[in-house]
Amino acid sequence: VEQAATPASGGPTHEEMVALTGRLKNFLEYVVVNLIAEPNHCRIQVEEIESEVLRFRLVMVKRDVALLIGMEGRTAGAIRGLLKAAAGARGVHALLEILSHEEHAQAG
Repeated sequence: VEQAATPASGGPTHEEMVALTGRLKNFLEYVVVNLIAEPNHCRIQVEEIESEVLRFRLVMVKRDVALLIGMEGRTAGAIRGLLKAAAGARGVHALLEILSHEEHAQAG
C-alpha cells in the first residue's frame, strides 16, 4: 500500500488536511446546531489562511451569536479549546470566528 508523502515540515499531507477539515467542520456543525435557536440560518466557512492554519467562521443571526458565546464567553471558549486540541493533535492550528450576518457583511 502506497502512502502519501509527508511534507518536509512534518505536518499533514493535503489529503490529511482535507480529511481533518471535514471532521472539524462536522464537529462544529454538531455542536452549534444543538446550541443555537436558528440553525438553518447558520453557515460554517473554512479557509486555510496559511500552511497548517485553518480559520473556521460561523455566521449566524445576532441572537444566536449571543447564545453561542455564552456567559462571559465560556461556551465559545470551550468550543475553541476543543477545536484547537483536535487540530493541534494533527499539527494544525485552528482559529474560530463567530459573527452575525451583519458583522460578516461589514467585514466584506
